[in-house]
Amino acid sequence: MKCRHIKKLASIDYETIITKFKARFCEKCGKKEDLYINFMTYETMCELHFARDQLQLKKDQLQVICKQFCNSIVALENTKIKDLIPMLEINKKNIRILGCTGLLNLGNTCYINTIIQALSSILCIKTYFLKYVIRSKAQGILMQFCELLDAMWRGERYYDPSRFLTFINGEIFTDMNRFRHQDTLEFFHFFHTTIDNNLKVQLGSNFFSDCFLWKTNISLQCIQCQTSSIVQEEFFELPLCIPQKEESKFFKDKSYNLMSDKDKFELEGMTNSIWKKAKLFVNSRSLRVISLYECLYSYFKTEKLDDQQNLRMCDHCNSKQESEKNQKIKSLPPVLVIALKRYYSTNTKIPLHVQLPIILNLNEFSQDKDLPLYELSSVISHKGDLHSGHYFAYCKHQETGFWFKFNDRKVSRRTEEQVLQKQAYIAFYTDNFVMRNVKKGKFSVPVEWFNRFKCIKNPMQIPFEKYICEHDKIKPGYSIEDFKKVRYDDVKNYTEREEIRKLKPCEECKKIV
Repeated sequence: MKCRHIKKLASIDYETIITKFKARFCEKCGKKEDLYINFMTYETMCELHFARDQLQLKKDQLQVICKQFCNSIVALENTKIKDLIPMLEINKKNIRILGCTGLLNLGNTCYINTIIQALSSILCIKTYFLKYVIRSKAQGILMQFCELLDAMWRGERYYDPSRFLTFINGEIFTDMNRFRHQDTLEFFHFFHTTIDNNLKVQLGSNFFSDCFLWKTNISLQCIQCQTSSIVQEEFFELPLCIPQKEESKFFKDKSYNLMSDKDKFELEGMTNSIWKKAKLFVNSRSLRVISLYECLYSYFKTEKLDDQQNLRMCDHCNSKQESEKNQKIKSLPPVLVIALKRYYSTNTKIPLHVQLPIILNLNEFSQDKDLPLYELSSVISHKGDLHSGHYFAYCKHQETGFWFKFNDRKVSRRTEEQVLQKQAYIAFYTDNFVMRNVKKGKFSVPVEWFNRFKCIKNPMQIPFEKYICEHDKIKPGYSIEDFKKVRYDDVKNYTEREEIRKLKPCEECKKIV
């Protein structure tokens, strides 16, 4: 549920608002406290006299309020309001924005809160669950996740996720000890698997796995006979080891060439500025700085498998032989999850700073060299050691472009520079994809596919074979409600069929069943 008055706001007279912001008295009674500015009439009124069916700007906390909307704050989703905020030269800490709701820590649950905040800030995931899944017949953990996201996008200061955690405890962990330190990456893996399985079973959707699924081709070449074999690998998060100092030297120049001018400036600032060096040492207990690209070069480097335990069976030689391993990216998902392995085998934390590029270019590690650029959207950092500590999430708000720090129930603004100075554990990158605007037409497509089509760049081919029988009618188990009518021109790149216009249940297939 969102305030309907914010949609009626056609324009804002910024100069008048700024002038009225200097007013110290209610225009009706002269009261000095709790003053509001009406966005429609531009009157300055106290709480007793302001109009309750219109938007108000609360002066002392710089909050946009609608008394008819749950008697609470409305988000700065309106561009006109969003543009006004920087013009008001006062403390911005109390601005309330949709999607910037804190989550209560219910006993060492920061590892869950940070993942949920990162997922909530990803536009395609938020849109898919709040526009489509929440309206479906989904149950259990799917509906609980929808309700949690819905609560986080109402503009409330913080939310109690107790009910959601009850379902997490039942579906993911047999014994989720809230008072024991847990790994947030491990939680992401289990949560992703659970949501993905439920989407497939309840809605027949692969959306969640498609959002995160990396595909790489691993080429293994026998050194003896030079024949090659290719193995495809799939994973949902890319685990990167941090290269040793000597190894990192080989990749430094290559990494520098991949960086944008902005990333180079940030990296040079880290290594040259005395002030930044001091902050870096406080945060990471080390002055060593490397780029994420150095970790990527280390991961995708060519390896020689000559150890006795790593010898590969060569079909041509019909024996185990030494070989060379080379890995290249085959395809990328809309959301990249990159995890940095920050612990040695001795459980000692690796104290160095990995500089994250704002714009990530992975063409150097791909076989096609035609990959999209990805933008940094969230960073999860960890303070502490392997057995104790605390997780923080830093997320970029997609609608405003602001960065926010999520420390459980506490939410505060951060600059991009401050985020890049943090010791990253997990980084989320997103493809800069604009949601599609599809017009209504006569061509029928499955609703499940249509929802994917609206949210991600590559929704795959339309799976008509799943819904349409050999008689070109709807299979038993489905109905006309499972289809949506769109313009053929909008979806023609995803199908070879042009005749799916009039559909009805197949009576012949019903007889067979």
